[in-house]
Amino acid sequence: MAKHAANPFKKLSYFKEGKKSLNHAINSDSKNLELRLFRLMTQEQAPAFLNYTDNIKEDRSFILKNYENTTDEDLKIFITKYLKK
Repeated sequence: MAKHAANPFKKLSYFKEGKKSLNHAINSDSKNLELRLFRLMTQEQAPAFLNYTDNIKEDRSFILKNYENTTDEDLKIFITKYLKK
């Protein structure tokens, strides 16, 4: 929603709400590969002024160590392509 809102204050509000929800989900299920990937992608693509980069190294390391263990072949392919960029 933050990407599509016109009002900058609404954008920031949506971003903060999404960030909070995502971090809560990861705290509840820290071994979830897809959630970690989503957070990594979000942090790598978020504008620098939002200062949302705290978990990039941690998530990238987790993904590299665990993506081969997933049975979801589409997820493996996506992760491989994403990390090659």
